[in-house]
Amino acid sequence: MKNAIFTPLLLSSLIFSASAAFAADNDLFSGMYSVQMSRQAKPEKFFVKKVDGIYTLKMINENSQSGTPFDMEMMPDATLNRIKPGFTSADELQCGVAGIMVLCHVKPQTALNAGQFVARTGYFAIIEGVGAVEVVKLN
Repeated sequence: MKNAIFTPLLLSSLIFSASAAFAADNDLFSGMYSVQMSRQAKPEKFFVKKVDGIYTLKMINENSQSGTPFDMEMMPDATLNRIKPGFTSADELQCGVAGIMVLCHVKPQTALNAGQFVARTGYFAIIEGVGAVEVVKLN
């Protein structure tokens, strides 16, 4: 089953086990992103910003920044093992949960889900009802 690891049940489990604590001080997430939910859909944009150590994710609708911002909670290592079992620091895997989306950074070209999904850009999202999708960081 394609994207079997990224099922809604797993996504729910990941969301509930996210932790607000994040030890690393590297800001890999702040910036503008583009994501295409399906081949037929037009790309959607969102941005992530960090203020006072807290990340916020907000979708951009029709060239406006209206919409509800979601706090993004970083995931602890134990939860990251569900996304990439046996991950190491060399994988550079970091993920945060915001609303129905898990946004992740990993070493570019990392294979996940037994090779069924490759994070070519180093950024991907797991979106409830969609599964894993490639994300492009625009800045």
